Amino acid sequence: MSSSIYFFFPYKNVSGVPILFSRTVKHFSLHKKVIIIDYEDGALTKLTSKYNIDRIFFEDGVKINIPSGILIMQAYSPEYIRPELTISSNVKMLFWILHSNNLKLNLFQNFKFLRFLELNKLKSFVKLIDAKGGLISMDESTKFNTQKYLNLHLKNEIVPILVEKNIFKTIKSTNNRNSWAYLGRVESFKTNPIIKFLESLEILYVNNVLDKNFIFYVIGNGVDIEILKSFSKKISFKINFLGFVENKNLYKKINSLKISCIAAMGTSILDAMSCGCTVIKLNFFQKEFNSYPQYFFKANEYTYCLGEELFLNDFTNNFPLDLRDIYLNYENNFNDIIKKQHYYMMTFYDDSNSLKKLETAIENCDLRYFEISNYFKRSILRKLYHKYRYNLFS
Repeated sequence: MSSSIYFFFPYKNVSGVPILFSRTVKHFSLHKKVIIIDYEDGALTKLTSKYNIDRIFFEDGVKINIPSGILIMQAYSPEYIRPELTISSNVKMLFWILHSNNLKLNLFQNFKFLRFLELNKLKSFVKLIDAKGGLISMDESTKFNTQKYLNLHLKNEIVPILVEKNIFKTIKSTNNRNSWAYLGRVESFKTNPIIKFLESLEILYVNNVLDKNFIFYVIGNGVDIEILKSFSKKISFKINFLGFVENKNLYKKINSLKISCIAAMGTSILDAMSCGCTVIKLNFFQKEFNSYPQYFFKANEYTYCLGEELFLNDFTNNFPLDLRDIYLNYENNFNDIIKKQHYYMMTFYDDSNSLKKLETAIENCDLRYFEISNYFKRSILRKLYHKYRYNLFS
């Protein structure tokens, strides 16, 4: 394995990527030199504050030198790689696809013909880093969607995210069907799915399917939290907003409120399972739809996928029948679902297997910075956008 391992993710809000990187850093720091690159008040910095690792504090507009080793980062289109990074020629590069949209052109992505040259550049970039072992995916969905968007066949390995500890706990009043929650950030691509899920529950409530004592908790925060609070005023059942809860306090909070079922996507699915709750997987979508998607327990889907993008043809239900059935049969099915979740976690998200896969990916990575440096050259418009985006005008 390379002498130094750099993890790069300058971001100030706690989210799936800094949580994943912090868990990965914790394991690697026991036997390797690990260096994180983040803002001094960034999420990754805070999450690793007690670890014996080196740190480089990121500042917008200030150059950072990476002299050797391997640099691990979330996969991005080359135009979004931060120009503050000054990377030596022989540094290895490993890109981890952690979202289905990581390797897409954000602007006009549904009209690819408008950005034909940029799309070809992106396709060439991904094809190269994949061939050199510099690309890994977190699950089947991220890999498949990247292949479909770029019309490429990728050979990259699936390296599942880490859960930190597979300790399954038992909550009080385990099969209590009247205390549900959402766990995760409230922003960006996650906001519409939360609202749609609450809409679905509201239909069940006003049709007397849900018990009058049904209560819903929102565990998390984000830039769209006020939008969600405003929307919640239209909901007939009680909704309590708990804000962000640290992982170390999550089980205690869930247990005290007797929450038994959690809707989530991404790493929050695994955190909720580890707390002993049944978990309904939420998928993401960009537009609002009048009909409803399919809802199901994640334990009934044996894939690594922790969330995928939905489109119009995925919204075929005029009434949330599957969610109704989940609720009405909840008490009878609870123990079976918990057993399935235990099997799922042990099969797909055993940390020792995930770490071995990542270590193998690092060993097999033969992608050097000098091979891809030309892809990071920016147009004048991109340079101006970067200065505007990160307030770098003097």
